[in-house]
Amino acid sequence: MSTLPNIDHSAIAQRAYEIYLKRGSDNGDPQADWLLAETELRNAQTQTTKKEPLKTAPKFAPSARNTRAARSAGM
Repeated sequence: MSTLPNIDHSAIAQRAYEIYLKRGSDNGDPQADWLLAETELRNAQTQTTKKEPLKTAPKFAPSARNTRAARSAGM
């Protein structure tokens, strides 16, 4: 289950207002502007928080069991 990133209310309001202005300040659907602004901000935040895949496999330290065995064998 994934959780949605939290977006600041004022940031959504600002983006919705920008969408309204971009439309030429024409009458439109304020709720649609709000939802579009929220979606854009969530997508932008999700893109910036995604982790890059590992380029190499992680290296693991030898287990204590293997280390003791190596010491007793004189390695």
